[in-house]
Amino acid sequence: MNQYGFDGIDLDWEFPGVQGIGDNLVQKRDSDNLLRLLQTIRKLAPSARISLAVPATGLQGPNGPLNDLTSWLPSFDYLTIMTYDIFGTWSSTTGLNSPLSSSCAPSDIPYSIESAVKHYKSLKVPANRILIGFPSYSYAYTVVYGLLPQKCPDGSTSYAYQPKSTTTTCGNWIGTPTPNQYIYRKLSDQGHLTPLGSLGFNFSVVDRASQTRVIL
Repeated sequence: MNQYGFDGIDLDWEFPGVQGIGDNLVQKRDSDNLLRLLQTIRKLAPSARISLAVPATGLQGPNGPLNDLTSWLPSFDYLTIMTYDIFGTWSSTTGLNSPLSSSCAPSDIPYSIESAVKHYKSLKVPANRILIGFPSYSYAYTVVYGLLPQKCPDGSTSYAYQPKSTTTTCGNWIGTPTPNQYIYRKLSDQGHLTPLGSLGFNFSVVDRASQTRVIL
């Protein structure tokens, strides 16, 4: 960091105590070791700006989810919540990549930007030290029965969560191929969205329950 003139570091461990990409080595004390690493960096570079990328689902400790990050606070400046990949091609239904709210989501995936911020605040992390990591890509799905309206607890209607087929598309990925993944910039280049995110030539709706744009 000092050699190349950087003034901080962002740590992105996906994920302590939980399998991530599929072939990670996972140990019960991963979160303890992550805290030790943060403390070591802070000791060696006390003036560095340190941020930590964390999952929207919370951090796992050796005996289950961590429920208090007070002891972590001196060792980082910001938490960046990874509020993306909430749903994807691996999910049992269609869903939203980065929903603002999860009020109408299936019970097995009740996560959103709103729930993630609320969770980390409950772990004693001050709101002014929480950052939101947004995706610049989306996922496409082929639904089985067409769009079926779903009534939400707040009375709104959602079309976001549908039975899906296993049909895949090549997407418009840049770099590593990811089926059904569409880069935001390419959606604009292809006319699905304007550069500022408004409607292109596709029918677009905002899913009221999650406050998320959906392109159909």
